[in-house]
Amino acid sequence: MEELFREIERCVSLKDFSKAKELAQKIEPESMRHNMLGVLFYQENELDKALEHFQKALKLDPTNDDVLFNLSKVLFEKKNFFESWRYLTRIKDKTWEVYDLLGDTQLAQNNVPMALHYYSKAAQLSDLPQMKEKFEQAKIKFKRPEKIAIFCLPGLDNFIKDIAQVLSNVFEVKLIVTTDGNQIVQAYKWADIVWLEWANELAVEITNKLEKMGKRILCRLHGYESLRPDFLRSIKWEKIDEVIFVAQNVLETAIQNCDHLKRKERTLIHNGLDLNKYTFKQRSKGPNLAFAGHFNYKKNPVLAVQILKKLVSLDERYNLQWAGTIQDERMYRYIGYILERMGIREKFHFVGWKDDINSFLENKNFFLSTSIHEGYGVAIMEAMAKGIKPVIHNFYVAEEFYPKDWIFNTVDEAVEMITSNDYDSERYRRFIEDVCSLEKQISEIFRVLLQRVSVSSNTVSEINCEIRKSYRIFNPLEYGIKVNISNYEDELEMKLNQAKAFINQVPTDLLINNVVPLIIDFLEEFIGKGIPYQKTVYYAFLKDLHEKGYYKQPPEPIISKFLEVFESIKRTGKILKPIVAFHNDGNLMVFDPLKRQQVRIPDSVSLLVASGHHRVAIAKFLGMRTVPTYVVSNQFVGDEGALGILITYWQPYLQEALPVYVKYIQEAYVGAFDGSYQSTIDQAKKEIVEKFVLRVKPKTLIDIGCNRGELSYRFLMYGVDVLGVDISPREKLNLPPDYKFIQLDVVKQDLPQIADVILFLSVYHHILYNHGKDKADEVFHRLFKQCRFLVFDSGHPEESGLYRQGWIKEMQKHFKTEKELFDHFGLNYFVLGKWRTTQGDERTIVVFENKDFS
Repeated sequence: MEELFREIERCVSLKDFSKAKELAQKIEPESMRHNMLGVLFYQENELDKALEHFQKALKLDPTNDDVLFNLSKVLFEKKNFFESWRYLTRIKDKTWEVYDLLGDTQLAQNNVPMALHYYSKAAQLSDLPQMKEKFEQAKIKFKRPEKIAIFCLPGLDNFIKDIAQVLSNVFEVKLIVTTDGNQIVQAYKWADIVWLEWANELAVEITNKLEKMGKRILCRLHGYESLRPDFLRSIKWEKIDEVIFVAQNVLETAIQNCDHLKRKERTLIHNGLDLNKYTFKQRSKGPNLAFAGHFNYKKNPVLAVQILKKLVSLDERYNLQWAGTIQDERMYRYIGYILERMGIREKFHFVGWKDDINSFLENKNFFLSTSIHEGYGVAIMEAMAKGIKPVIHNFYVAEEFYPKDWIFNTVDEAVEMITSNDYDSERYRRFIEDVCSLEKQISEIFRVLLQRVSVSSNTVSEINCEIRKSYRIFNPLEYGIKVNISNYEDELEMKLNQAKAFINQVPTDLLINNVVPLIIDFLEEFIGKGIPYQKTVYYAFLKDLHEKGYYKQPPEPIISKFLEVFESIKRTGKILKPIVAFHNDGNLMVFDPLKRQQVRIPDSVSLLVASGHHRVAIAKFLGMRTVPTYVVSNQFVGDEGALGILITYWQPYLQEALPVYVKYIQEAYVGAFDGSYQSTIDQAKKEIVEKFVLRVKPKTLIDIGCNRGELSYRFLMYGVDVLGVDISPREKLNLPPDYKFIQLDVVKQDLPQIADVILFLSVYHHILYNHGKDKADEVFHRLFKQCRFLVFDSGHPEESGLYRQGWIKEMQKHFKTEKELFDHFGLNYFVLGKWRTTQGDERTIVVFENKDFS
């Protein structure tokens, strides 16, 4: 084999790639063959073919470090930075090259602290002066002047250590873990930004005994404090600028116990895992169960014993190891007693506290969590990061965070989950990568720090003084400018341009608008990760305001226009139209939609974005330091003298609405077979389907994703027994009363009957996007077996449309053309005709005939 590799290297040196690929076909095992072919295609700059071979190699050998790195390299060059990061974290033995590329993935996603964190690791491992220089130059470029003091009581700093260390690459950071009053006072005086880790007795002491002194103060509230009204009601919340919650249920419980929190600025940032610390591999069911956590009544060990007893009765190999400290002596004694009485004492092992949780979990098959209360269970997440199946008792709000098929209510349900053959390590790891990574947590914290506390070390008067000295403030009143209030954004920009108002270059950090963070989140989720636009907070916000009449336009045209602007700015690297920002002179008034009245803008906002908030968000997302800005006094000519434009200040409204949006996003189901995406159907499509159905004269017909029955309802008049199927409920679809219908998810459930014809139109690509190609193919073939004629079309890789890029990109991973999509099913089909989508793309309707159907 060594001789074969040398011969391949010789061919590559001679640029004879055809011969090299021919030789590579002899490599064994198959995974290494595909890896080498991927390398050869990569050297020819054929990235799509290289990616295809690396993916095949990974499927055969999911934990091979070389394959993981090669796949990540190609994904990065194809600008799929999130997926590149995903596979890099899975590399077990990381070299400096791995950390360097990890840094590049983070910088490409504007996660500066994590980028510097990884560059630092790469510089430490590498002897190359270029790597060390790259790290030093990045530090110089991104270093910020703010000083952050993080205060935490001893023994409670587990969740903040990584955060403090990563943020220290950008800010000056001191982690103060002490009860020493003198140390606390000195660090407090030193800091520009104060971070209170936990809303506990330390937060009570600091907010009651120390003056605010112009500092920006954040408090992160974890879990147990939300159940301590004594703490919550003793904290001086008026001194705290923003509260960070780690879970939605913690936020809701805390507000129930402390009404004052309703009026505070708050944000939800889940805890994150450093996935590099957890070795992932494909695992399978087995007898070894684990739990990690303090041994007390909240962790509910009684239920764990009951489940273990049932399992041992089925197979005596089952055992449970519990890692943690004993905090409840009575519970510990009871468990020991009942284990003896049950005869399973040797099956339940207390192994004490484990600092190295990764090693403890290595030989485990299941993580059994029987807790009655969790924020969301960091230990559960650690096990999933290793590919271990979670079996989770339905603690309060567990269903809010975890998929329902990982949750049990009864002993029998837990036993069924453990003995089932359903085991998917890839899915468990991906959940953590997508939802709970340290990178995601740091990115969100960094955004909070930059957007909300970047001016922490100055009083508002000092800031305004600095703005007056640094920027030319334009007074529209002096130039006789009058603006139509109902269309003030467009008119502002036009009239300021006509008046040749001075254009300042203003740091993006100073430009504040409540909606900007939502837009940045949208870009990170939709552009960065390919999350459906309907599952973003910004979409939920736009939808909410449209339904309530605040915005005339629905979300889609707003998002579509915004993404055109994004593409233009990204392509040119420039913002040509200046932003308009109102200078806060201490008397800037805004409209609070919650109170339905005018209020004074908070002192922390020095420049309020009046027009161009999309451009500000794009600039921040793309890492632009400054943007062209008209800095304007809010004074215009009115019919009866001077007039100020009353901008809506959404922050109080968002504080109330965000929990609702989060719940909406969790429940939102994009595509699959919800027909609502197709509110109007092309007439050609109707005619093609109708002509075929009337020709074959079926007795029964099932319409998958029937929506309002536009395609199938009329067949009732021809005596066809029609059944509509949709994931949405009947009342939402507004179906005719005589239209037979069932609410059903074909991804998870079988149809209740067979049919002569099944319409499976414009659904497949949504299933592929939401559940993967294998699941989409499984649904297709299941439906094909249940009918004589399967009438089919799908969104395909040749389509376009910027805000549909999520599913289009996913299709392009598997197919190059629409025909290739049809052919891959391996079945004969014939073409009925073509129709056009609302975006102008052509789709072909075909029929797959099942000649074995009877």
